[in-house]
Amino acid sequence: MRDLPSGQVTFLFTDIEGSTALVQRVGTADYQRLLTDHSALLRGAVEAEAGHEFGSEGDAHFFAFADARAALRAAVGAQQALAAQRWPAERDPLDARSIPAVRLAASARGRSRHRLDPFDSP
Repeated sequence: MRDLPSGQVTFLFTDIEGSTALVQRVGTADYQRLLTDHSALLRGAVEAEAGHEFGSEGDAHFFAFADARAALRAAVGAQQALAAQRWPAERDPLDARSIPAVRLAASARGRSRHRLDPFDSP
């Protein structure tokens, strides 16, 4: 992994809430476009704050930051970008069921220089 932070690290995790139901509501094609846009917006917000993506699975992303304040700024920036986005599945702007609700969670902890596993015991 490239230039990942060491020492005190803040992890930022994201997930689309109710993604299975969202796929069923908007259809596979619109959901794939939505997922592409969602990922690009998250990555842009994280890169703007010098964060590093270290994994993803489905609609979930995992990021690491050397600075907790930068992680929180990235989370706010991501939420603002997501809120401003016109989603491909958005047929009626008042129908929030076609707009992804994205959960973000942050956790700060120490890590060794050799491992980046936020689930490992300290």
